[in-house]
Amino acid sequence: MAFSLLTATYTGGPQVFQLSFALGYLERSDVKVNVLGQLDAMGNLRDFAFTFNSANEITVTETIPANSTVRISRTVSKTALPVDFSAPGSATREALDTNARYLIMAVHEALDGRLDGSVDNVEEITAQVIAARTQAAGSATAAASSATAAAASESTVAASATSAASAATRAATSETNAAASAATASSGLSSITATGNAAAASASSAATSATNAAASETAAAASAGSVGTQAAAAAASATAAQTSATAAAASASVIPGAATQAQATAGTNNNTYMTPLRTRQAMGSNTPGWTFSPEQTLTVGGFTELFNGIPSGVNEVRVMLTEMMPPTSAFLRIRLGVNNAIYTSGYTTRWWLSTGDVSNSPGETAGFFAGGQQNDTITGTLTLIRLGSTNTWQGDLTGVTSRSSFTAVGRVILPSALTSIAIQSSAAGRTFRAGGSYTIAWRT
Repeated sequence: MAFSLLTATYTGGPQVFQLSFALGYLERSDVKVNVLGQLDAMGNLRDFAFTFNSANEITVTETIPANSTVRISRTVSKTALPVDFSAPGSATREALDTNARYLIMAVHEALDGRLDGSVDNVEEITAQVIAARTQAAGSATAAASSATAAAASESTVAASATSAASAATRAATSETNAAASAATASSGLSSITATGNAAAASASSAATSATNAAASETAAAASAGSVGTQAAAAAASATAAQTSATAAAASASVIPGAATQAQATAGTNNNTYMTPLRTRQAMGSNTPGWTFSPEQTLTVGGFTELFNGIPSGVNEVRVMLTEMMPPTSAFLRIRLGVNNAIYTSGYTTRWWLSTGDVSNSPGETAGFFAGGQQNDTITGTLTLIRLGSTNTWQGDLTGVTSRSSFTAVGRVILPSALTSIAIQSSAAGRTFRAGGSYTIAWRT
């Protein structure tokens, strides 16, 4: 899962998005909204304007194209700590908690591949490759059009040359006729004047025809030169198109694709990337018999986090807590239930800290305690095993906190099949704090 980067496909309607970053955020200015394919003048993903509806919800005020991928990122400053401990009295619990969250958020960015503050965007690179291919195809089409125009110009040149040859032939014929007329004129003195006039007219016509032939030849030469220039331009365009296509193919070959389900479950491929769906499929296929719930986010401000949907007849259940934030000055208590009815008594459990101190909880009858000291961040797993064919459940809970480790064991007898799990505050009136998630898994 991503810790500092949220994605959503916008399909229309109100442009409202939930902020479910791991550990939330420190400053509102740390939150940015981008849309895949929407770039600024420098070719980078541009920031979209938005407003905060609450601490965990925003509304994007700019129009988002339908079916676009929306990226919401959290990036902390890398040049200054959020709290300066050099001043006397600055090392308060709140300040220490803020700096600890800041360090974990920076680690989240590293885990997400974003330590430099950028948004890793494989889809955007793919879109750029597609655009390059489209441009290459356009260049190739333009080159083909230029070649067609060149061929048409060559045909025009050929026609002009044929016309020029015909004019030259006519000029030669006229000259021959003029010579014949002059010979006839010399044979008789009486017809000298008439024949001379006819010869002069024929010679004039021949000269005009010769001039026209020369002009046609000049036009043909100019057309041939134009054809050569157009052909050269067409060749250059074709070369550029081939170069663009080669570059696009090379770029495409470097970008890994998403793994198929077969590749994800086999676990041997090393040149594709894993999407959340493929990761879940890989976990399910390599953990025989187990069914996993989707990751559940703790409801901030609530008193009870309830999960229903465990099928009857299962023999083993696991409750996996990840960086859960218990209520202020309280612990987490895990309880079992049947059809939404949670049992708050009848448990026989014991609880230990890593120091061996059990004075805080010599015995627990209201559920399984999770935690070491109050206000700690909690990560751990409660394994529940059904004993025989009865509805007696044996529990073994182990985990760590930000200051210690803990363990708890015990059992409880339910009236019928286990179907519900509840995570509650150990102190009345104390609500959950922001942060953490949990997953439920079961098998027969």
